[in-house]
Amino acid sequence: MMNVKNTLALALAAAASMPHPAAEAAPARIGLESCVSAMTREISEVQGKGVEARISEDSRYGRSRLADRSTFHLDARDPRTEEIVMKAECVVNSRGEVRSLITLPKDAPDAEERSL
Repeated sequence: MMNVKNTLALALAAAASMPHPAAEAAPARIGLESCVSAMTREISEVQGKGVEARISEDSRYGRSRLADRSTFHLDARDPRTEEIVMKAECVVNSRGEVRSLITLPKDAPDAEERSL
């Protein structure tokens, strides 16, 4: 009976020490920053000149962690005119690495609507 208790205690200790997938996932902010960088590069290539970007303060990413596959809905606006320059969907992995950046037509719904 003692051997069974020791084995069970060891199994529980091993399970408790295993990293939880959510604990290894990057914060959502990292994924958003990666997507914004990818989108900025894309805009720079299209316009043929460097573009700077900032993340709007009303962006909703919270304190959450990234899932295995997380999608960010992005709208890039010209800061002077507020005109939308590009709309995109960006998919990142749990480490915040961009897996795909899909450019959408300008008449696609705004990011806020796409995120519902």
